[in-house]
Amino acid sequence: MKELIDTYTVRAPAEKIAQIHFSPNALKQLTPPGIRIEILSQDPISENSVTHFKLWFGPLPIEWEAQHQQVSFQEGFLDIQRKGPFRHWKHYHQWKSLSVNETQMTERIEFEHTNNLQGLFTRLLFNPIAMKFFFWYRRKKITRLALS
Repeated sequence: MKELIDTYTVRAPAEKIAQIHFSPNALKQLTPPGIRIEILSQDPISENSVTHFKLWFGPLPIEWEAQHQQVSFQEGFLDIQRKGPFRHWKHYHQWKSLSVNETQMTERIEFEHTNNLQGLFTRLLFNPIAMKFFFWYRRKKITRLALS
């Protein structure tokens, strides 16, 4: 199993970071350019809530269903792939207040590819360079949204 982690500090209160992540638009706002996202169904984020969506890489769709766990407005949450292209996918969104106007943000992804054609596809689309861009984009977007 592979693990990717990105930790950084945002000059904004933890409550603002939580509002960004708990917003119904969060998934669309935090998806990098070049990937179109289509929300098929979405529950407000709460323990065991589910979001069902498609990611479009050009003409190629990937259907995904994520369940939210360990949900805390003060600390973050975990989304687990229930249906999707990976054998295993967990994405932790965690934040911690460092001061009144400073928050430490950590995103951690645990994943494992399948050993079939779909695994080849995910290895191509979710390669190390793409994942570095994913984290870089989310870091910039969350910081910009927190300051607005």
